[in-house]
Amino acid sequence: MWIIYGKWSIKAHSVNENDFKYILGRYKTEERAKEVINEINEAYSDFEYYKYTDASEREILNSFMKAKYEKLDTYEMPEK
Repeated sequence: MWIIYGKWSIKAHSVNENDFKYILGRYKTEERAKEVINEINEAYSDFEYYKYTDASEREILNSFMKAKYEKLDTYEMPEK
């Protein structure tokens, strides 16, 4: 996380040779930025777990995942 123009920013680095940095979101407080990072980690964990479940487990998880995420493989960054 970095502070840019009085807001906490969450950035991602690319893995190519140009090493681009992308700002994923800007938040007013460090606490909110940390909350969003935790949400990203939780979503990644959920998606990975879902990806490796068998068909019977997926049926059980479908309603949970659809209720929690708009799409089953996408995490949308919160604006605030």
